[in-house]
Amino acid sequence: MHEITVKLGNRSYPVFIGQNTFDKLASALQEQFPNARFALITNETLREIYNDQVRELSRTLDAIVHAIPDGERYKTVGTWSKILDTLLGNRLERSSVIIAFGGGVVGDIAGFAAASFLRGVALVQVPTSLLAMVDSSVGGKTGVNHDMGKNLVGAFHQPRMV
Repeated sequence: MHEITVKLGNRSYPVFIGQNTFDKLASALQEQFPNARFALITNETLREIYNDQVRELSRTLDAIVHAIPDGERYKTVGTWSKILDTLLGNRLERSSVIIAFGGGVVGDIAGFAAASFLRGVALVQVPTSLLAMVDSSVGGKTGVNHDMGKNLVGAFHQPRMV
């Protein structure tokens, strides 16, 4: 596994590149965020495909898992609000970490949840598509769509790790 650093002054963060890195994710998160509580946001399709890995990560980190429906049409304020309901209902705190495990939709909406929950908590992007890998590693663009257009509600929120 290779590690590079996106240099943004005091907002710099590591990007890990390699194959089969999911197995190393739990230990990397525990090392980077000792004593943090975790929430893993994914979509229903990926949760099914990676069921064993998601369950093991959830067990190892004692993370809550919230799966959203799959697809761009679910990148809405309503879906984002349900994520916030899960985070609040499980009493996550400012020291908590949101893990976005998925493609662009998951990365955007989970990132926006991290930016807005308690005025901003740590975000870890675990992209599963090539486009999400590029989008997640630079820029910190997060958001949801609105009836009037795509990505009209959002924030810039840099991940702490990719």
